[in-house]
Amino acid sequence: MAELIVLEGGVCCGKTKILRELSNRGYHVIDEVPRKVIEEKIKLNPDYNPNKDRVNLQEEIANKQHDLEEILLNKNLQKYSKGFIFLDRSLLGILGFSKSSGLKNSELPKIFSKVDFNNRYYLIFLLQNLPKKLFDKFSKDGLRVESYDDTIKCYYSVKKIYEEYGYKDRMIKVPSFDIDSVPAIKSKTDYIINSLLFYKENEII
Repeated sequence: MAELIVLEGGVCCGKTKILRELSNRGYHVIDEVPRKVIEEKIKLNPDYNPNKDRVNLQEEIANKQHDLEEILLNKNLQKYSKGFIFLDRSLLGILGFSKSSGLKNSELPKIFSKVDFNNRYYLIFLLQNLPKKLFDKFSKDGLRVESYDDTIKCYYSVKKIYEEYGYKDRMIKVPSFDIDSVPAIKSKTDYIINSLLFYKENEII
């Protein structure tokens, strides 16, 4: 069974670019589920506003993420993925995001209470937030509605949720390498792969 490796962080922190680089290096990667769900909704209704549909939206996103992870956890993808599958955010990360977006406990997707998160993920790589200037540049894609303050809140909420569920020793902060340039993306990817292989070879976990 392949191990699930999660890229986490705030909104617009470079996860997608790193996943693309990992894919180019032959690793099996899974694109971000929330983005796909929102894209589908906007395609059906160009006036769709995620901020006005947070409860239903997060419910749908969480259910789809759960179903995807269950498939991955129960499939032998060893020969396709070098033993690892990289996720752009996980179900647990979506829980952290949901809390940071202002949902009350009673409004959180029901699936969260039904999942055993113990040892579900092998390692979590936590990406640092981009400086505000870069965030403003890359966040204007027609889908993201979060402000810079929102992404700061998301970062700390996601970090906290992993710690609460026992992943503190499995969470690795990825250095920012100053800027979100091509060399920086390659450096972050190198850091992630080297850290992952070090953990695996030394059986730290």
